Amino acid sequence: MQLTITAEAAAKMKQALQAEGKPDYGLRLVVQQSECGCGSGCSGDTAYGLYPEPSAQAEDTVVEEQGVKLFIDQTSLPLLEGVKIDFVSHPEQGEGFLIGPAQAEDHDCGGECDCKN
Repeated sequence: MQLTITAEAAAKMKQALQAEGKPDYGLRLVVQQSECGCGSGCSGDTAYGLYPEPSAQAEDTVVEEQGVKLFIDQTSLPLLEGVKIDFVSHPEQGEGFLIGPAQAEDHDCGGECDCKN
């Protein structure tokens, strides 16, 4: 599985777990994907979530990178191939985790589905 966590994202994940008093926990990474219904073949909106959990479930795939354990269910697993997790700070939009295709910056679409016909 190809999934990338930047050093800054890993540091913020560890910091968040520590702040919650859960330094030994991992993070469940889930994907929810909906069809946009525009007929262009795009996948619509993709929503990602990160939630602290004490351990993986039996059917989970565990990815450990930069000292962070991610627990991924079998439904989300194929949707996370090639994903990059970064932590960004924007003066107007605030800060947070940015999760999406690692190559998004190389495409005109910016990683977003364009549902215009």
